[in-house]
Amino acid sequence: MSMEPGTIGKEHASRIWGRYLLRSFVLCVLLTLASVLLSYQLVRSQRVDVGNAFAVPFLSGFFPDEADINYRYRWTTSHSEVKFEGAGSVAPSRVSLEAQGFRPADFGQPVTMTISVNGTPLEPNVITLTRSLATYTFTAPPGARLTPAPYVLEIDAPTFRPSGDARDLGVKVASVRLDQESGGFNVPPLGMLVWPPIFVVALFYLLSLFPGILGRLVPVVAGLVALAAILILRPPATVFLPPFAAVLGLMALMHWQWRRAVEWSSWVDQLGKVATARRFMLAGSLMYAALCLWVLPQVDWIGHADYAENAVIARNFVNGRGLTIDYVAQFYDPHLALTHPAETWPLLQPVLIAPFFALLGSQTWIAKLPNLLILLGLAWAVFSLASRLWDPRVGLVAGLLTLVHPYFFNAVLYPINDLAFTAIFFVLAWLVWHTALPQQDVLLRETASGGNSRASKWRAAGIGSLSGLFIWSKPSGGLLLVGLALWAGWTWWRRYRPSGGQISGRTLVAVAAAFALVLLPLFLRNLLAFGRPFFSTESYDAWILRYWPVHQWEDIYKVYTGGEMPSFRWVVGGKFGYENLFRAIGVNLEWVWKQGVLGEQGSSNFVFGLLPLAIAFTGLASATRRVAGLFSMVALCIGLYAVFVLGYWHYEGRYFQVAVPWLYMLVAWGLFWVWDRLRERLHGGLGRRWSLLLLPIGIAAVLWPSIDTVEKQIEADVQPTGFVVGMAWLKTNSTSSDVVMTRDPWELNWYAERKAVMIPNDDLATINRVAQQYGVTYLQLGGPVDGINTRDCPSGPAPDSAYPTGVRPQFGPLYCGVEKAGYKLVYRQGGLTIYKLVPK
Repeated sequence: MSMEPGTIGKEHASRIWGRYLLRSFVLCVLLTLASVLLSYQLVRSQRVDVGNAFAVPFLSGFFPDEADINYRYRWTTSHSEVKFEGAGSVAPSRVSLEAQGFRPADFGQPVTMTISVNGTPLEPNVITLTRSLATYTFTAPPGARLTPAPYVLEIDAPTFRPSGDARDLGVKVASVRLDQESGGFNVPPLGMLVWPPIFVVALFYLLSLFPGILGRLVPVVAGLVALAAILILRPPATVFLPPFAAVLGLMALMHWQWRRAVEWSSWVDQLGKVATARRFMLAGSLMYAALCLWVLPQVDWIGHADYAENAVIARNFVNGRGLTIDYVAQFYDPHLALTHPAETWPLLQPVLIAPFFALLGSQTWIAKLPNLLILLGLAWAVFSLASRLWDPRVGLVAGLLTLVHPYFFNAVLYPINDLAFTAIFFVLAWLVWHTALPQQDVLLRETASGGNSRASKWRAAGIGSLSGLFIWSKPSGGLLLVGLALWAGWTWWRRYRPSGGQISGRTLVAVAAAFALVLLPLFLRNLLAFGRPFFSTESYDAWILRYWPVHQWEDIYKVYTGGEMPSFRWVVGGKFGYENLFRAIGVNLEWVWKQGVLGEQGSSNFVFGLLPLAIAFTGLASATRRVAGLFSMVALCIGLYAVFVLGYWHYEGRYFQVAVPWLYMLVAWGLFWVWDRLRERLHGGLGRRWSLLLLPIGIAAVLWPSIDTVEKQIEADVQPTGFVVGMAWLKTNSTSSDVVMTRDPWELNWYAERKAVMIPNDDLATINRVAQQYGVTYLQLGGPVDGINTRDCPSGPAPDSAYPTGVRPQFGPLYCGVEKAGYKLVYRQGGLTIYKLVPK
């Protein structure tokens, strides 16, 4: 049957129009990106008119704008900041301020001001302002290393309080200008590569809806005008453009898809094809990897404690020094030589990092590459298993959700072992389940034949090897292995024993042999280092931290050498008593719910939100018996593990990230199960159209909070860290024979490569004795967990109680740079102070 000529003509015209729009969109994106990149190369300065009402997003610590005769200004407080949101990646060459040091006529003191960028003071260090508006120019000191963009200008000035005014005013600032160096490729902020193309394309599409020639002419003109406006108003565009671009893009998307909503079902069904889903999964993985590789070199922070120690051990191992560290962080054993075998955290993460250091060098961002690869592997494993359990649509959504979970992204930013722990358990549980309950009852045939098939042997070797790596990753994972063994034994007893099936002895031997072979190097190393197959200082910490927050965390840094070691007797009828035991368990259980589920996404203890958890339960309720059996196995394992962690240790969100991939698979299946049921029952009309929105809305509701949290993580973590700058100074101005006492020995050793000793959480006499015992030559105060707000330091002599202190209040005014007998101040910047110890 032939089609009507008019119908053929309409379809042909529609195809022509579609190709025109596609080419126009591609041209818009390319032209916008090229223009933005060119703009950042040609214009390398940014001016903020501080007195302008539109400057508010760039300012903090200023009073509201006021008007003078021919300019507008704002008063600073004692500390004010201007953030250059739109500046590119090239370092600043100079900063200029239009400022006025106005004071009443009877004010006798000069008005001074100091300027710094990202914590680095600029020169001249202190200037005196005049009573008239003038321009003051500052440059970075020779050899100073300014941390990467975004650049934050800090203005510090003394304040006064005018008569009849309750404000403490600093100086008048009319404008601030930042000029960047002329060399190098100036990379724009990520937002300027994303939002301008979205805005221009959405504007072009919506205006192309005009009929006739207007639909072709108006979009081009408006798009060029919009692009020119974005480039001319580049600094405000970085702040004000994103919400407008998002709204406009959403409007264009909704209009484009409204008539096509009925086609969504077939489009989504296309994702049910393995090849199609794999292409989308590959595209998502590549985009994620590109984002991480763009972010990681900008993050100068290695992470606190175990994060830093993983990198330190890997560096020492690559340098031929074994799995050692060069500091004493706790005082259970003396380690007077300072360099000694690492004895606190599991060793898999340093072993994973070491090959990357050997190939690419021992750099902070290189230490984070293993976890990026592990996360990509985990996401693909989730995609693969979910595709087998249900279909590739479910696998694709589950895999992408896994990629963007905030904690997993955080584990890429900082080298921690929980990600490898999660990935190993996921693959191991899948392998055990598939071996015990294979498709088409393969196991029955293998069992009947003695389990001698090649596939059975490979699976046995894989289970044993992964189980060994699991202990390398985290010894507490032994409880998960117990859960897997119990489930496998129960499955054999219930399913195969009645029919006479026997477990092959060779299979068990293969599992045990692979397990022992992988663990043998770890046990041998521990026997040589500690005289026992396994040892960790956490076996002491547990009896102290068991009562956190009832007990004080810092008590693990007391001096226990030569005294009573923490032990289980402290808990069971010992010095702490039973009430603390019950209270600590109650706190742990309460935090699982209040912080792990109801907490703020992105917080350190958050695991899984209430909405995705409800969708996951829907997915579990609709699962087949076979699939439900898999998740019952996982629930048993994680339940045993949770009992151990909450009973012996303490609650932290990262300990339970091992459950996240499994929950995401249930979330993805729950969304598609509900959507498919609606498709079956709603066959037409507006109800069907709106029901089709359930899937994208549900995915967005689960996905968007994670994406938003990851975006905030990136914004926060690319900020420069003053500790890194201080350690660069220490490395340059000290020798390899110096020993530094600090609250952060892990990070200090990573950055400064100096031997270090923890500041004991004891009285000053004990601290001094420990310093002498280890030959300490420097004292460093302030840092990741020991910082203070130095702006709270008194400007002149004051009683000791007036000085803010960190976690070691025994040092009092030393945190504010006030020298005492025996402590000579040699460095004070970015909240850090460093003293050289001199004979009294």
